[in-house]
Amino acid sequence: MDPWETAFIVLVTLVGLFTVGTGIFKYKDSFPPGILDIPFALITFLGNLMPFALVAYGIAGDMINQDGVRLSIPSLAALGAIFLVGISGKMIAINGGQDLSNQETGGLVWCTIPGLESVESPYFPTAIMSTMIIAFYYMCWAWSTPSRLAWPLGLFFSIVYAVQLLAFMNGECAASYIPPFGGILGSIVISSVLGIAIGSISWAATGRATQFSPFNIPLGSPSGASGSTCMPGESRVANGCKENFTEHFSDKKLRCDPGYAEVQGACVEATTTGGHSQQVQGGDENTFVAELYKNGRLVTDSIAA
Repeated sequence: MDPWETAFIVLVTLVGLFTVGTGIFKYKDSFPPGILDIPFALITFLGNLMPFALVAYGIAGDMINQDGVRLSIPSLAALGAIFLVGISGKMIAINGGQDLSNQETGGLVWCTIPGLESVESPYFPTAIMSTMIIAFYYMCWAWSTPSRLAWPLGLFFSIVYAVQLLAFMNGECAASYIPPFGGILGSIVISSVLGIAIGSISWAATGRATQFSPFNIPLGSPSGASGSTCMPGESRVANGCKENFTEHFSDKKLRCDPGYAEVQGACVEATTTGGHSQQVQGGDENTFVAELYKNGRLVTDSIAA
């Protein structure tokens, strides 16, 4: 699915959610008392949880998988943008004589990511910007990965974005900001556009290198643990993986899956009752060939035949 189809699904989802949300707010007095507490509680919970969860997921995932910064890139980009936009915004506001003592980012709804209240921008909601950074980083990878469907991710992130906006407006977070122009809606649009730009730039900075793809984690899935997924820089061959060296190298190292052994440049099942290695006559003194036996029969002979 191309970006335009994904954008259409996202737009329809956002319009539908906002239509339902507007209708509920407009006719809330017509509902039985207490009936709206359940959806509002769910919106508040997701609005508080998801911005923080998206940032924490990348950092925690890399720590658990021990796989570099594959998943941390969008999280680090989001944190860096929050600090940059927040601190610079505070400096501009203070130099302009703005009073920030009444800026409130707590309450029923977390108007910013928990723990980062001290660096929250007085002009733009950085939690919304952070969500868009991470969302578009993953969407760019989904669009550029042929085997990856983009629309489920687009649908998920559109729901998260809509719920976050509903929680932001219902939690009276708008009163904590000083919109430079266009009211709080203008601040939300600017935060969203900044998030899209930074997320796209972060993806472009990876150069589409496979070792940075968030959808190719060797240690993060059962298939990777069983040996059916090759490491970055390797190609899949029968029952093993082969390293992808450049043309400057004549040999490529073969790494067989568990339960297989390398025999004459191929991976064969290593269920043997015995075996021995002998030096190859007339070859390099450090060259050996393995002879595998199964049920008293030389396995290498059957392979060669």
